[in-house]
Amino acid sequence: MPNFTVNGFVRTGDHIDSVSSVAWYWTLIANDVLTKDEIELLISYYDLDRWIRPIAYYNPKRQGLTNDNHTEFNDKLLDLSGNGYDIKLNNMSWSLGSGIGKYSSHCDEWFWVSNGNDNNDNNVNGYVTFTDVKICGISSSIPIGGGIKDGCRLTRCLGNTESLPSMTIKVSGISKNNVKLSYDYCNDNSIKSIEIINDGIYNLPESVVTPSINNWMGLYLKDFLNNLFTNPIIIEIIPDNKNALVLDGIDDYGNTEVNVPGLKDYTIISDRKWITPMYNNGGLISKTSQSYNGAFILEQSASDNKMIHTWSFGEDFIQLSGIVDERSVVYQTKRNYFGNELSLTVNADDLDSPLYIGKIRSSDSRYSNVAIYYILLYPYSMSKFLMNRQLEKYNLNKLI
Repeated sequence: MPNFTVNGFVRTGDHIDSVSSVAWYWTLIANDVLTKDEIELLISYYDLDRWIRPIAYYNPKRQGLTNDNHTEFNDKLLDLSGNGYDIKLNNMSWSLGSGIGKYSSHCDEWFWVSNGNDNNDNNVNGYVTFTDVKICGISSSIPIGGGIKDGCRLTRCLGNTESLPSMTIKVSGISKNNVKLSYDYCNDNSIKSIEIINDGIYNLPESVVTPSINNWMGLYLKDFLNNLFTNPIIIEIIPDNKNALVLDGIDDYGNTEVNVPGLKDYTIISDRKWITPMYNNGGLISKTSQSYNGAFILEQSASDNKMIHTWSFGEDFIQLSGIVDERSVVYQTKRNYFGNELSLTVNADDLDSPLYIGKIRSSDSRYSNVAIYYILLYPYSMSKFLMNRQLEKYNLNKLI
């Protein structure tokens, strides 16, 4: 990868060329000296975009990483820049709140009952035969081999023993099969029901534990026409933070298995959502082998009052304004976090060291409950204009 020097030279492999005018214009662009039109003209004239390349790029959706196929990638978040800084993902459950997307329920927790009997073996004699009925979106499906009687429930618990979390589901196959589905739940000491008669997306409320109700709670297939059909009914649990890598804040984290060379400068851009903002957590991404050293710890604290604590070259910066309570694209350069100036006085060294996500370094025991959609790391500071230009190049959500 080309490296500009202060004196205006660029090294490509073992070959050094003088490009003093290009380096000078690069400095102007990076420091927001020029207007947008002037920047566009210079970038086009010198073809500067070709020199801007990330050291590392992580994007679980672009990688195609899912809770089902993670072993095919050896539990790694691949470096899509091609530089080989893959991140090994550790302690992931690949379900619920640890993996790709945050799910409120797991399909293995649900089972079929009919006429009050537990039919976990899926062998219910009845009037209608399904080729496949399943809850998907996490791992396996629940196939129904025999017939199912009118009034069969796909359930998780009795109303007086356990609560059901609120969730969003996508239903298909109901309309084609002319069958009804309802969601029964406990609220205000009574059983309530939501009728689902058409395919679509439905928001299901929480079912609270109600000691007086000894009925099965959950989904309820009913009003069959007693004729055979073969169209599958599919109930998909839609996750929060869809397609993002979700770290549980308990022991999930990732690290490169090789060192990233020491940095003198940097830009990090990330699309992330703090699920549980915490003071003094494991950060979003870090490159620091020891305390008060290293290039950065991005968002080591994210508090409920929208205050951010971050690190740059061994110096910590607290009470920075940021966006904590919603998904946001954030950035940090050597001297700026998301529009907050970082007035460096320490400027510590950064040694060759691994990158960590959700944890500060190997010897640390703090973790982060966060959803990561993408991370880009560059070896130089960039203006917000250039960052957005890069995000547009990779077809990613841009900075606001």
